[in-house]
Amino acid sequence: MKKHPLDLLSLIFGLVFLLIAGLWTVHRTVDVELPPAGWFVAGGLILVGLLGIGSIVRGVLRGDRTAVESENGGADTQPPIQG
Repeated sequence: MKKHPLDLLSLIFGLVFLLIAGLWTVHRTVDVELPPAGWFVAGGLILVGLLGIGSIVRGVLRGDRTAVESENGGADTQPPIQG
């Protein structure tokens, strides 16, 4: 399967849409009474998820080496070092 380039604008709009829809759904269906520590745990989990998404996006934007090697069939394109 051929890897397609990342469309950052579509990703951002999609994440914003999911955030708004999720907040609306939670607000309409759930009445959550969390102690202050619960909000820190929830915020930490959300932060971990965002960091994971960010690392994936950064890898795609930089062009990770494994994708390049798989396109070349695993062949190294640099000449051998003579010494």
